[in-house]
Amino acid sequence: MRRVSDSKALRGIFCPLTTPFNHRGELYPAKIRSNVARLARTTLSGYVVGDEPGEGFRLTAAEREQLFSLSSEAAGGEKTLIAAVSADSNAESLQLACAAQRSGYGFVAARPVRGAGSNAEALQSLYFRTLADRSPLPVLVCGADGLSAATAQALAGHPNVAAIGLDGGSVDALAGLLAAGVTTLWGSEASLSAAWRAGARGFILPLANAVPFYLLCIEEALRTRDDAAADELTSRAAVAFERAYGELGVAGLKRALDLRGGYGGVPRLPETPISPAEATAIEAMLDGLAS
Repeated sequence: MRRVSDSKALRGIFCPLTTPFNHRGELYPAKIRSNVARLARTTLSGYVVGDEPGEGFRLTAAEREQLFSLSSEAAGGEKTLIAAVSADSNAESLQLACAAQRSGYGFVAARPVRGAGSNAEALQSLYFRTLADRSPLPVLVCGADGLSAATAQALAGHPNVAAIGLDGGSVDALAGLLAAGVTTLWGSEASLSAAWRAGARGFILPLANAVPFYLLCIEEALRTRDDAAADELTSRAAVAFERAYGELGVAGLKRALDLRGGYGGVPRLPETPISPAEATAIEAMLDGLAS
């Protein structure tokens, strides 16, 4: 099996796309395409399709395969595509990985298995290793904040594991992985500046759905070492992130997208839309953040 070595494809900001549904709660192809087309006008590095912001855990396997295909067609080969293939079994994750390959994706991403119980560390390691052994695409081990540093580093040593993804728990953990030579992606707007200074150069940021240009401005400030501007911009993004997604979840993130010219729509049941008061609060927090 080949060794994954091209970490350049995982640099920059990646948007974990939300998933539009129509009034019947089904996938909404026209809005899926329009949301991707809207982001195609930015310099985002790529998209993660069907992850937690995309409600992949509420989609059937057939819906996820359809979502992979629709998003890939809309992206048109200009961005790096990452398919989220998390599932409670390796069989389903592998089925999704094969579907992602057929749709032209460059990577797959998976999160720890739910309900692992007392033997969690060993079970998670087995899940990720089995997926990496059999996946036709390089694997990103995402949501690795709960794994020990030893387990994360061991997984990173697999020849078909491209990177480790942290959701934003500990910058110290990030620094430790980077110091060990592990390609690591960071997943929180709230500590974007700190993660950059720790050495991160790849980011999966939910707010990129609503305010991609604002986040790209932060990246540019960090790249040009304008630390004061980067810190100020990050602090404002942190407030919006914690409220729109950290507290209100996918429903809040979708409302933020609605407010900024995309199509968020409603989340899939049993999650419900946010209240008018919560929507007003999100609108105020987004004020001044370039779309």
